[in-house]
Amino acid sequence: MSDFATQCLERHLLTRRNMIQSVANDLTDLCKSPIELRFGLALLTTDLSALTWVAIWGDEPPRRETHGLFIIPQLRVGNYRGDFGLVCRGEGGEARIVAECDGHEFHEKTKEQAAHDKARDRAFLEAGWPVMRFTGSEIHRDPTACANQAIDYLIRLIL
Repeated sequence: MSDFATQCLERHLLTRRNMIQSVANDLTDLCKSPIELRFGLALLTTDLSALTWVAIWGDEPPRRETHGLFIIPQLRVGNYRGDFGLVCRGEGGEARIVAECDGHEFHEKTKEQAAHDKARDRAFLEAGWPVMRFTGSEIHRDPTACANQAIDYLIRLIL
């Protein structure tokens, strides 16, 4: 590899590392629970090679025509909040899901909690946000596998 090619590759890797570090810092501030943070950081350790950028929603991507992932912590839809909105852009358009990190204390422990979760899932779906749920146990056991499942699903829809 020529010196010029090596310098270009090193610059690209440094830029990508800085981008991911910036998103990781934002996630640390925006996540509301330890399992959300664990899942959010795992999103950054997945194979993102098919994507040219990753950003927190509100940040401007480098170019709209490039493949990328927006991470939206604490997504609001109507009166409901989802743990993460994930929006993936690519050649095939745009795909999005809500990724829910279901800790035992807040999800389906009581009939009321279960009814609330089902109503929220329907509200998200009606607004065009299908929900992908992960239990706290799944996230604690293997957060990267959970993140990979969400990212792989989105990438299949846009490529």
